[in-house]
Amino acid sequence: MTNQPSRSGPVMHLGGAGPDDAQIDAFAGALVSAAISLQTETDAAGFQRAALSENTRRGYASDLRQFQRWLGGYREGEVAPPGDLSLTPTCPRRPKDVVAFLTEKAMVMTKAGEWRYSPTTMGRWVAAINRDHVDHGFAPIGKDPDVLSTLSGIRRGHHRPVRRAAPS
Repeated sequence: MTNQPSRSGPVMHLGGAGPDDAQIDAFAGALVSAAISLQTETDAAGFQRAALSENTRRGYASDLRQFQRWLGGYREGEVAPPGDLSLTPTCPRRPKDVVAFLTEKAMVMTKAGEWRYSPTTMGRWVAAINRDHVDHGFAPIGKDPDVLSTLSGIRRGHHRPVRRAAPS
């Protein structure tokens, strides 16, 4: 191999004939295919982001912070400095972590003696934890039988009667 300077910089000579037309076509085809694949991936990522509304994304982020605070050892009413939460990963987690989180939150009462969190809120927490796991390449933890049965039991135990409007 010799390096010979040219106007555009050094040129490598490998000896023998250069690439033939078929090799150039194959290389160009691979470049075009890679560019199309990259564009397709970019487009697909855009559609996947559009699958959740901005409000849902914000809600899931808030719900994950609730889980993260609990994982970090913060309890009801304690304020967690933002830097502390970034050190506490939310996934992957074991089903028993989510079960313990839901159980503890299900037992919190207000001063008026009512449940602090509704089963619907806890279901949304599980949806956010699921989404976080899936986004990071893990199985949705909320599909685990222990998590499902705990959430089902909370729904049954925290049932609130439906308030109906008086007939007019």
